[in-house]
Amino acid sequence: MRKSILFLWCTVLSASSLFAQNILPIGYWRAHLPYHIGQSVTQSDDEVYYATELSLTVIDKEERSARFLSTIDGLSNTGIQLIKYNRSSEVLIVVYNNSVIDLVRPDGIVTLNQIRNFTSIIGEKRINDIFVENDSIMYLAASFGVSKLNVKAAEFSFTTFTGLDVRGVCTWNGYLYASTTEGLYRVRLDAVNPADFSSWEWLGQAEGFPMEYSGGPLAVFNNQLYAGINDTLCRIDASGPTPLHAEEGHLLYFLSAEGPHLLAGFQYCPSSNCVAGKVVYLDNAGNLGYMAQGCVGVPNYAIEDQNGRIWFGDRYRQYRLLNNIQETTCTYLDFNSPFSERAWEMAFGNNQLWVAAGALDQTLSGRFITDGFFSFF
Repeated sequence: MRKSILFLWCTVLSASSLFAQNILPIGYWRAHLPYHIGQSVTQSDDEVYYATELSLTVIDKEERSARFLSTIDGLSNTGIQLIKYNRSSEVLIVVYNNSVIDLVRPDGIVTLNQIRNFTSIIGEKRINDIFVENDSIMYLAASFGVSKLNVKAAEFSFTTFTGLDVRGVCTWNGYLYASTTEGLYRVRLDAVNPADFSSWEWLGQAEGFPMEYSGGPLAVFNNQLYAGINDTLCRIDASGPTPLHAEEGHLLYFLSAEGPHLLAGFQYCPSSNCVAGKVVYLDNAGNLGYMAQGCVGVPNYAIEDQNGRIWFGDRYRQYRLLNNIQETTCTYLDFNSPFSERAWEMAFGNNQLWVAAGALDQTLSGRFITDGFFSFF
């Protein structure tokens, strides 16, 4: 009988001779999940973390070996949206589409449901960005505002409900900045009540900004503040924004400042679907350059590690990296796993499992999935 399998297929083996080399004791589960698309990427000193929709791939930077984390290993949900690693506290924050947050710590996983349980928010509760301030404090930019999270105590210090979609957040020169669909706002870090959005200052014409503008991602690089202003990469100082780079027809999607270069990712989205992109870099001297296009499909994020390697999180398949900022040859990392999570029908024969991809829509019509078929033996 055909049935749609939403996100994984697991096998509990008994005394059967199926897959003799992979027999599991009764009651144990093994997840067979696709590890091909890194929609979000972050790093510790030794490892790179890629988020797929269903699980995490953890890659050793030097050996390029991988381990995998899923709900079987303690993650609370599937549908991963965003990840960020706090090196000082060795905490990986995992954000899901339903606004649940996992703190993956050396002593275990702590799950936070506070944002999902906000009753005062109607509609989407999406977290767009995470800023690491120190070993305890991380700020979340969200569709409803800004939240300050203490990862050591596993509790929220405050949430500022802005009524605006906050696309980026960071601290710089004694202020907490929030980049919204209606421009940049800031509040002093020592403010008595930062949860009161009326105490925040909007940066407008008096501060050198346009009368009307939209804010994008934020980053602090080389002790300077950078922001997306109307999809243009800008450096912010006392006189306002200085435009540095824009890509015609492209959205400025992310800024990343974890290494000796500032990385700016642009996505080309002529309709509701994004089909291409570019990543540019800025060095300490202010020089701009393009990353090798062969490693860039539709970039969601990119990080530069301590050895100058660039690891891309991309909507296209395969994990990708460049060995240095000016490298032109892309290295692709692929791991033996199902091609897709869209399992529609399975058949077993001659000690081999065959899986066909497919799906139906709400009217029971075919969705014309093109993920093919794959096997396990």
